Amino acid sequence: MKTRYIAANQQLLRADRESAVPLDPHIREDLLRLVRELVDHHSVVIISDYAKGVLTEGVALEIIRAAREAGARTVVDPKGGDPIRYRGADLLKPNRRELAEATGMAVATDSEVVEARAR
Repeated sequence: MKTRYIAANQQLLRADRESAVPLDPHIREDLLRLVRELVDHHSVVIISDYAKGVLTEGVALEIIRAAREAGARTVVDPKGGDPIRYRGADLLKPNRRELAEATGMAVATDSEVVEARAR
């Protein structure tokens, strides 16, 4: 939930309250149903993980599977955690920190990034 504090038509402050829990089973099924309905109309599916619980418990894998079955490619912007949850994606786009977490390798130099990418 985002609360915006505004004075004279200008936002002064925003306070965020977040929760990183897995989706309620009914919301999860609604989300996956919507993905299956919409993916047929797109050639690329972009999954951006914010580590807020939405893509846990197999949701990311289900989205990737639905995209594959529809002939769409998937691009994932991961957010830490277990990279296995993105298995089957066509492209993962981690930043250096996420690449280091996923591979357990140093990524301070370009050559280290290339080496970790190959893993």
